[in-house]
Amino acid sequence: MAAKTGTYSLIASTTLASATGTVTFSSVPQTYTDLIVVSSRQQASAARLYIRFNNDATSVYSDVWLSGEGATVYNGRDTSSTAISIGGIWNGTTTTTWATNTTHIMDYANTTTFKSTITRDSNDKAGTGTVEAMIGLYRSTSAITTVNVVGGSNFSIGSTFKLYGIEAAK
Repeated sequence: MAAKTGTYSLIASTTLASATGTVTFSSVPQTYTDLIVVSSRQQASAARLYIRFNNDATSVYSDVWLSGEGATVYNGRDTSSTAISIGGIWNGTTTTTWATNTTHIMDYANTTTFKSTITRDSNDKAGTGTVEAMIGLYRSTSAITTVNVVGGSNFSIGSTFKLYGIEAAK
């Protein structure tokens, strides 16, 4: 039974005991309206962070992002990608830098629409931080049953990843 906090229910949680490049949440229950993925992580080198669904590595993902680092602003978009970019490149999240990330996956169990995401990501490296906001699209009508969080480099020992379900309003 999932632990409940308000309208969020903890579906799964993992703290890494060894370095790995992908964290997978499988057998996602179809009983919630939305999903939230939360990470607190370090990575082996400065690299992007991605999310992929149903182990689908085909070019059916796209995203748009805006990032700020002090007085510098970056933006971009990716089309026909093999995953949705959800943060972590400019200052880089390395083995000495922690970053946090929250990705909201809307209407994940619906089988008639594409799936969209909204992400907030932040990190701090020697007092200079980066914040990012991203939106993404998974161009598939399949219900999401597996969520893969993929690092551009390995996640460090001690990194944590949590998957929450949002219950329907009553």
